[in-house]
Amino acid sequence: MGVFAGLKFSSKSRVYRIQQQAFASSQNASPRRAPKDPFNFAAFTIFLFGIASLLPWNFFITATDYWNYKFRDPSPNSTTDTTPLQKSFNSYLAIASKLPYIIFLVVNTAIANKIRCSVRIGYSLFICIVLFIATAALVKIDTDLHQKEFLAATLCIVVLINVVCGFLQGGGTGLAGTLPAKYMATNVMGQAAGGVFATLCQLVCLLCDTHPTDSALLYFGIATVVLIITQICFWILVRMDFYAFYMAEDKVLLSYHGKHQIDDQKKSTPFWGIFKAGWMFYIATVLIFWVTLAVFPAITALVRSSDASNGSAVTNKLFIPLACFVVFNFSDLFGRLLAKYLPIPASQGAMVLALSVTRILFIPLFLICNVSPGSRNLTPILLDQDWHYVLVMFLFGASNGYVTTLSLTYAAKASAPEHQEVAGSLAAVFLGLGLALGSLSSYLTLQLL
Repeated sequence: MGVFAGLKFSSKSRVYRIQQQAFASSQNASPRRAPKDPFNFAAFTIFLFGIASLLPWNFFITATDYWNYKFRDPSPNSTTDTTPLQKSFNSYLAIASKLPYIIFLVVNTAIANKIRCSVRIGYSLFICIVLFIATAALVKIDTDLHQKEFLAATLCIVVLINVVCGFLQGGGTGLAGTLPAKYMATNVMGQAAGGVFATLCQLVCLLCDTHPTDSALLYFGIATVVLIITQICFWILVRMDFYAFYMAEDKVLLSYHGKHQIDDQKKSTPFWGIFKAGWMFYIATVLIFWVTLAVFPAITALVRSSDASNGSAVTNKLFIPLACFVVFNFSDLFGRLLAKYLPIPASQGAMVLALSVTRILFIPLFLICNVSPGSRNLTPILLDQDWHYVLVMFLFGASNGYVTTLSLTYAAKASAPEHQEVAGSLAAVFLGLGLALGSLSSYLTLQLL
């Protein structure tokens, strides 16, 4: 933990030094010029934050075959297709993930002006690395006779991972909100890249017919390596003048109010004022993820190829990984890139909110696709061809990425400079709220089939 002690001291002393320079420059009416981001290192680190903040969830839901293997009936003469633990594990995983994640996103926002960003993110990364090493260690342990104990240990790890991910997601988004606007777009891009990376790993394992425990070891091992690289990059970032300058600018207004202004900010954070400044973008963030999680993957993963009878791997074993997860993740990344180069102006927040509301139409569109043919009661199948489903999925993913990038970026920048870290963390809270509402709604949308 000595590394963190050094990180804490160096970051604090440098921010203090630049705070003094910022205040002195305000007295001379000549603001200090922002230092450059050498080799775009800060942008790369923020990109890694985006990957690392959602990588745990991406790999846990990707390792479906591994969880089914661990919770199978191990008796040699078993005729059971699906065990009770296999049926209930995804529900347990969702509850153990979403509830602590949202709670600690809120906690992170509440303490954003009391505990430094470097401390919250640094310790969160370290703990997450330790927990993923523990998860990987459980992979090769024979738990066939201790499945309930394995379930309890796994869920405890999941809860702890999502506690620290609340700080990691909230802190990373808050940090990106403090930096120039392009860094929030970079952070959001990293989130999409993490989904693409997890899906590609799953495809490789399917094509190579990898044993479930070997594929899980690959997933959790890769996640650990990515987290370690992120930790090292962040350790370097907090020692850069670029980081120190913007963290100092976040704490000190270039004005004549004096040094006690910092203490006043720490005592009272105007959360309601921050929300009002960017309320359309916060509501848009909730709606985006609410709609997305309401059907993805609960509904979208139940679609069957119209050509499944031909027996090919593409229309059977690989159809959902390709048509659902690969198409969504790549179109989501495309939408985020599109938002970077063809954005809606921040002044047109109503249009961003309207786009997020319009996405509700994707729920009935997916319901009339070829979802679980033969076991439907309420809605008819009208879009029965594979290309229908792929087209809807592409538009669904692209709109998710496009509106997400705009809403998160503009939400952070709608507030005054000294509140942008809190605004970014607050945006992460609304993101988590959307994920939770979407997960709960997925059970309702299943009943509409």
